[in-house]
Amino acid sequence: MSEKKTFLPEQWENAPSNSNAAKNAPQQMTPYNNIGGECTYDKVDRVIGLIEESGVDITEGYDAWVKVGFALASEFKESGRDFFHRVSKVNAKYNHAETDKQYDKCLASTGSGVTIGTFFQMAKDRGVDISNAKPDVPPTEIKNAHIGNMDFWKNGDSDKAPQPQSANIHKAKNPNVHLCEIGGKWIYDEEELPHFPSFVYETLPPFLKEVVDNCISPDDRDMILMGAMTCLSITLHNVVGEYNHDDWGPMLYFFVMADAGMGKGSLNYCRQLVAPIHKELREISDQQIREYKAEKRQAKQDGNTFSGEEPHRRTLFIPTNSSAASVIEQLDYNDGIGLIFDTECDTLTAVLKSEFGDYTTIIRKAYHHEPIDIKRRKENEDRLVEHPMLAICLSGTPEQLYTLTPKAEDGTFSRITCYHIPFKMDFRDVLSESSFSEGKHSSSLRDVYYQLGLRYKRMRETFFRGGNYRVVIPQDLCEEFNQHYRLVNKEAVEDISNDMQGVVRRLAFAVFRMMMVLTAIRFMDETPNPSALAQKDVRTILRCKEEDFRIAMALGDTLIYHTVYCYSHLPKTDVATTIGGKILTKKDKMEMLYAALPDSFSRPQYVAVSTDLGFSPSTTSKWINTFILQGHLERCEHTNYRKLPPNSSEAS
Repeated sequence: MSEKKTFLPEQWENAPSNSNAAKNAPQQMTPYNNIGGECTYDKVDRVIGLIEESGVDITEGYDAWVKVGFALASEFKESGRDFFHRVSKVNAKYNHAETDKQYDKCLASTGSGVTIGTFFQMAKDRGVDISNAKPDVPPTEIKNAHIGNMDFWKNGDSDKAPQPQSANIHKAKNPNVHLCEIGGKWIYDEEELPHFPSFVYETLPPFLKEVVDNCISPDDRDMILMGAMTCLSITLHNVVGEYNHDDWGPMLYFFVMADAGMGKGSLNYCRQLVAPIHKELREISDQQIREYKAEKRQAKQDGNTFSGEEPHRRTLFIPTNSSAASVIEQLDYNDGIGLIFDTECDTLTAVLKSEFGDYTTIIRKAYHHEPIDIKRRKENEDRLVEHPMLAICLSGTPEQLYTLTPKAEDGTFSRITCYHIPFKMDFRDVLSESSFSEGKHSSSLRDVYYQLGLRYKRMRETFFRGGNYRVVIPQDLCEEFNQHYRLVNKEAVEDISNDMQGVVRRLAFAVFRMMMVLTAIRFMDETPNPSALAQKDVRTILRCKEEDFRIAMALGDTLIYHTVYCYSHLPKTDVATTIGGKILTKKDKMEMLYAALPDSFSRPQYVAVSTDLGFSPSTTSKWINTFILQGHLERCEHTNYRKLPPNSSEAS
């Protein structure tokens, strides 16, 4: 009889594949691969730093130089180029153009057999060894920051920097995603979509750890974490952070896409985390309305004129069956603050079908806190929301997502962070005898999350008594963030479509907002009396800890694959797909164009072929030049071209 094993999500997430795909050992796109407690990227950075300080040249001789290039290219792909330049600069014969050219060759070559271990050994052989050295700990000092203003629903003003916390940093791991060379790294099979890496759940702020403790699967856990962060983000309207030279709130947009019966309804538990805040806000406004009506009645009985203004009902949740005008109206009543939440967004999509333009305009503008206005001639109404702060948390089927964002080009899709739950043929245990013991009934999950919501409400009240806050990202992490998303943007645009630039840029923005949420919640967990830090009219500085930076970056690294997967299945997008639903990468499209061209052709002919294939002639003209540079085509006359036989350029 076999021993019964305990199900561990971590083992499932990171289990090695026994398929043929494992033989191709896909490479990581980003340098967050954790080895021995410190990521490889940081180890290489430390080694090269020592090389630069000491002037030791490990690239002396062409063979050594090439080996270093192969080692960096095999481990980091394009993100290793800067490393190659830095280590090459130590050599007196360094030339920027030649170094670039050599790295291109290393990137283009496969199967060299040179790994990053070769780099470390070459450095060690020349006396540069970090095996027994400890990495430097980033400083945690508090820095002053520019004072912003977002005083909505405030309970006070203050600013005093929190005391430095000891750095207990867990470097991020990249999720177990199946990446390969440029042109084929993106995931087309829903079963291959990654989960958030296990380290995320090990290093979460304590409150969020409790939130995800009751999850029953990796899909469930990921969905609850993102849903919780999205719902909590709308309650942090006293927090700002600087991004692209402007101040922003931490509000998130999140959509879970799954077929019916895939468990996306569990997202409802996240609603309970902010339900107590919604309940109190509504009760207060209802009481104000009752008092107003009582005063008005009394004035009428006394024969007096009543001039008081009727208070409006304020709610945290904005119903999904609201018209665009009603959404703007409720945001106006709420000082611009609101949460659109629904686990079955049929009602929202029904509204969208009737007033698509107005509703999506609200979604797009609110994401960037841009003013939203409405004019209704019938009611002679002119309403303006100066600074909307909207969070959106939805789940639905693919069809509902496509109704919400029918075209990637309109900008709505790029503002929504997507998570796709793949179809699984399963029926989990749903029926069991209720647990009773000594007259005490075990709490339902809904009750558990509501109690967590009550605790969060108390934490938030204490947080608000501390005034207003500014989240600051340390400079070294800012530089890492910029470099990372510069690479992601380049790869996504080159591989898929120009539309991906908007997707990547806004995903990066969402990741920054996740850092803000994580920083604020961790501060609530660790600081029992924030008001003691407060100074009047100045924001308290919350310095993002490295673990929260790593968590958010890892979330972004996972969500980019889910978002691209959802993007590739937008039915009305201009992205072409192969049979099987795979995205046609730039390489695929170039091969399609080349195959469709005759052996000899003119410019009008390739323009016509491009149009037939659905490709922009302005784009394919660049591809024609690339074919010429690669030796696949030659220009016979000014506008005439001829295909060259394979390897003809090498033969010449």
